[in-house]
Parts: sequence; C-alpha cells; structure tokens
Amino acid sequence: MPLSATLVQESARVTPVRGSYDIIVAGGGPAGYAAALGAARAGASVLVLEQAACLGGIWTAGLLPWIIDQHTRGSIMGELRDYILNQAGGTLVGTTLGVDPELLKLRLETDLVAAGIRLRYNTMITAALKGSDGRTITHAITESKAGREAWQAKLFIDCSGDGDLAAQAGCGFDYGNEHGLAQPTSLGVIVSGIDPERLEAELPRAIRKVKLCEFLREGGLEPSYSLPGLGYLGHGLFFYAGAHQYNRRFDDPDALTAALIEARAEAHRQIEILRRRGGLWANLRLHGTASALGIREARRIHGRATVTVDDIIKGRSTTRTVCRSHFGLDVHSPDPSRTRGIDKPMEIQARPYGIPWEALVARDCDNLLMAGRCISGDFLAHSSYRVTGTAVALGEGAGRGAARALQRGILPAELTDEDLATVTDDLADQ
Repeated sequence: MPLSATLVQESARVTPVRGSYDIIVAGGGPAGYAAALGAARAGASVLVLEQAACLGGIWTAGLLPWIIDQHTRGSIMGELRDYILNQAGGTLVGTTLGVDPELLKLRLETDLVAAGIRLRYNTMITAALKGSDGRTITHAITESKAGREAWQAKLFIDCSGDGDLAAQAGCGFDYGNEHGLAQPTSLGVIVSGIDPERLEAELPRAIRKVKLCEFLREGGLEPSYSLPGLGYLGHGLFFYAGAHQYNRRFDDPDALTAALIEARAEAHRQIEILRRRGGLWANLRLHGTASALGIREARRIHGRATVTVDDIIKGRSTTRTVCRSHFGLDVHSPDPSRTRGIDKPMEIQARPYGIPWEALVARDCDNLLMAGRCISGDFLAHSSYRVTGTAVALGEGAGRGAARALQRGILPAELTDEDLATVTDDLADQ
C-alpha cells in the first residue's frame, strides 16, 4: 500500500522455515569456508548461506586468489597450502600463495560437500529474527529466486566480511577511521601473456609497483592507485590490481555500481596502455574482471574484546588467543588528496600478535560469532588482520569454538581456557 511518494507499506506475511541446523555460517568466503569445515569436522550440522555462485569470496568471485599471512598456519590453511603447491600448480611468492581461482572454487566446494555441509548459493541474508530475550538470534531471513525464506540455528557465525548478519541482528559496530573514511575498494583482474621468468628478470618485485605506475603515466593515464600489483598465479595467469575507488560505502549499491563501472573501464585502459609498450607486454591479455568488487573495509562488529594497534605494537597474546597474525599495517589511503598509495603512521613497528577469542564473540548477541575482517578491532589493527590467510584461521577457530560450545551446552562467551586450548591447538604458529 502506498503511504506517500517515497514510502510503501507491505502486507504482513508468513515466511516458510526451510531448515534447522546446529550452526549457520553467513558467507562462504575464506573465513566462512573454514568456519563451516571446522564446525562440521567437530560434529555440527552446518548450513552456509552465500550470495555469490561459488565459495571463496575475494579469492574467486573477487579474482584475488593471493593468500597473504598463510605461512605459519596449520590445519585447514595447511591443507590448502599443500593442495595449491603440490596439486594445483600454484605459486609461492615470498610467503604469499597464488592459485588459479577456478581450481580454488572446485577445491573449496568439494571440501564442504564431502563434509556433509549444506550450501545455498545466490541467497542473500536480509534480516535476523531474535527471541524474546532480545539477545538470541533464532532465524536468518533470506531472499533468493525462491522468495523469502527462514533458516533456524542454535548458533550463527557472521563471515560476510561486511558484518551483515550482525548488523541485521542489531549489533553495534564501528566504521572507517576517525574521520569516518574507509579504505578504498578495488576490482580484481586476471591477465595472461607475460613470461613470468622474463617479468622477474626485467621487473623484479622490489621495483615492480613503482615501475608499473611509471609505465601508466607514460601512457597518458594517472592511475587511481599509485602502487599497482601484479602477481603470478601459475598456469600462465596473473592477478592485476591497478585501481582504487574512493569514498564508496559498502552499503550503498548505487555507489558500488558506479565503482564497478569506473574500475572495469580503468582496468581495460591500463592493460591496453601496458600492451602498447610491446616487449614484455606485447601479448598481454585481460582474461576477466571480477564479478564482485573487493571491499577492504566495512563494519567492525563490537565484540567482547577489541584488537587494537597497541596490541600490534606490543605483540600482545594471551591464553585465549585464537591465532596469531604476522602481517603488518596495510592502510590503503582513504583520502586520495593525501596519497593514492599506502598511508600509515611510519613510526609504528608491527610485531606478531594474538587475536583473542572475545574479539570473535559478538557483544550484543549471545549466540553470534564473527570471523574474518568483520571481527572487533580498531581501524589500524583491521588493516593487518583483514588478510585472507588470517581469515581462514579465524574462521576455523570460530567454527570449532561454536561446535565446542554446543557440545558443552554453553554460550560461546563461556568457553574456558581449557576449551580454547583444544579448539586452537593446531591453529598456533607452525
């Protein structure tokens, strides 16, 4: 019923409940994949709700299968590392893994199906229902080609990256820096036609980003990102990341649409400029641009503890650490008037630090965990722990911890040090 020119009132409706599970995982990216697998291996029934048509998130739909801070990880990340290097023909560049995203799609899917996990693709979580206590989520509400549906679970893990389920459940969150600005978005691009050995000889990694920017400027383009990245994935494929889109909020679909259009056009122009240089670049070909925009930063959901930059400076860890991060601060400048590159306090020296269990436990909902980049942290700390090698470890820890809480009949916040030692035993540094 129209209420005004700008408002309508929908009729009340009854929503079918399509299933009941021990644990529902919101999002099937790196954190969600590992959360689901960790929980299922611990004996829980699990449903993954994913808005894309594949698992992997930024690795696959985002075409950035460049796995940072994975080198000390055991368990699920260790299994993936073994697959990438020994079966998938992937690469190890320093401590970073690269892999063909199509092969990764199949591997992640095979793992979850084999573990008995139910997958639902092309399905977006649009609401959360809570019980009479106001602190317990009872159902996730979704929209898809099947219409509006409800899904029941005992525990929920938000691995959406943007903290969508937590926000829909009324959880508090932080966003951006002290000025409310978040890091820019990027569009993943896959290219081929470069000899990897010749690339390393003519344009070694130490100078590659700076030289790529120079090449683009010589071709008549001032790139939106001054440190373009090019990394070898194996099988003749490279990822390329040469553009930033600034001041585009993750929850504004019009802004994200504009960002996608802008980013795709700039990517094609950059590749054409490089191809025209000839030589190393003569056969350069753009294979594909991502179907999902790379969102570096969205909601940081309030937890029972917050990871801070002080934790990173001091290398702080506790007995309740889920995993340790070894990646430094990586703030892609939110303000292009300052710089179109990396912008962080130069005096800060990062040390390996622990991420506590309580940063994964929602403050405002008792049966909700977070894993991946939407955990509880401050702006600078987030720029470190947001990388996907860490996301896998956090996801596995969240999944195992959720299953442990169900087995003991307690809330996630009530897990003891002994419980957490069991949950995180092989997530520690290897």
